[in-house]
Amino acid sequence: MPKSPKILFYQENYTWRGGDTVFLCDVITALCADGWHCIFAYPTPAPSDYPLKSMLPSSVLFLPIPMKTVTSIDNRIKVLPMNYPYELYRRYLFNSNIRIISGILEKEKPDVVHINNGGWPGADSCRAATIAARQANCPRIVFAWHNLVAKVPRISRGWEQRVLSEVCSSADVMLTFSEINTRDFISNCNVPISLQNRVKWIHYGITNNSFKEQKNIERKGLKVCFIGSFESRKAPDIVIKVAERLSIQNMSFDLYGDGPMMGLCRNLSQNLKNVRLHGFIQNASNYLSDYDVLLLPSRCGECLPYVILEAMRDGIPVISTPIAGIPELVIDGKTGYLIQVDDIEAIAGAIMTLRDSNHRKMLGLQARQRFEKLFKFSDMMGNLKSIYNG
Repeated sequence: MPKSPKILFYQENYTWRGGDTVFLCDVITALCADGWHCIFAYPTPAPSDYPLKSMLPSSVLFLPIPMKTVTSIDNRIKVLPMNYPYELYRRYLFNSNIRIISGILEKEKPDVVHINNGGWPGADSCRAATIAARQANCPRIVFAWHNLVAKVPRISRGWEQRVLSEVCSSADVMLTFSEINTRDFISNCNVPISLQNRVKWIHYGITNNSFKEQKNIERKGLKVCFIGSFESRKAPDIVIKVAERLSIQNMSFDLYGDGPMMGLCRNLSQNLKNVRLHGFIQNASNYLSDYDVLLLPSRCGECLPYVILEAMRDGIPVISTPIAGIPELVIDGKTGYLIQVDDIEAIAGAIMTLRDSNHRKMLGLQARQRFEKLFKFSDMMGNLKSIYNG
């Protein structure tokens, strides 16, 4: 590896999405500080006020890539008959994008290519970028994803399986961020035995820069917080149903986020005085120290939720569910509580237990201690650099 390595990051989505975006920004910022030359590549068209530009060091080179997309109907008319099957058209675009990305990588010659996905199986362009990096003879290729999508692929299993095999054989490392997701990926996604040693995991680490001691405020009630996207897998509706169940108690429930379930959540909460919907606020976790409990009753589609790490850092006990990598964060009864999915009564019971301020502070302290022991940012960066260096 050169003294000042060049690393190219590719991510299809160029908006603020949550933990996977925080991870990417933190990693790029740290590498720039260590003298790495960082390139951030993304598909065009992108908005002129591209949000990540304001969050990354000025030394980062932003590289737009003119991708072919299925939404380009005019392009489809020009190159293929209108009755051409969508499945075959998608494959045509996939192969076209491999050639486009490969040409750019041959020109840039990065030492490392890091493809960053929200969830497996990943966006088509991210998988195309992985294959393109191998065709461009890039020395080190890392394909990372942050949660495991369990749904059946959108098109034929045969083509998806061939792409999976090619992505796995193209990447030097298939990287995820929890031990359980790694095992599930290998067993559920038919990773060839010969390639399973390329699947690796590291835990996230976050900085202490924004650590805030929980405010020492004497109050009679309990303040509960939810931070996440308003979609079924995050279960914001369960938070509101729990609030309704506890409406006669002196408790408040604040939800930060937005998404397809916002309308439903508004309807569920319209007659509840103990619920407030704040909408999407960037860096909403900065408000965690104002609360007594973080409630994240996720149903599926998780890895190692960043917001739980942030709550642990701030000494806030967490109530969540035993799915994906969450049990690697929350120790039931010691740093918070793990409740089965959609169990409103059990969640309400756990919240009632946390009315005891001494018990709540003990769990928060143990959560903070677990964070300091296992989830340091410096440890994550050391592990990540080892993967980059091979």
